[in-house]
Amino acid sequence: MFAEALRTYRDLDGQRDQGGPKWFYPKCHQQPGNTECGYYVISWMQTIVSNGKTTGFGNYWKTEEPYSQDDLDSTRDMLARYLLEHGSLAS
Repeated sequence: MFAEALRTYRDLDGQRDQGGPKWFYPKCHQQPGNTECGYYVISWMQTIVSNGKTTGFGNYWKTEEPYSQDDLDSTRDMLARYLLEHGSLAS
């Protein structure tokens, strides 16, 4: 579906069709359960933003091992500090 939308966009924009997108599947830490996903996404976002890059994501993580509890606690603490300093989005 995404490939079709991209093809339609390129047609409307007058670009020649360059074929479908080239998908890649970098290794990244895999969550062991179904309640940790937010911490994993926040940690990945923080890593990407702090490195200031928009490409080369496959170079950030080299393992599929889950984060340790200390890593998850650190991510939670970082998010709590940020929300305390900048306020929550709910207000």
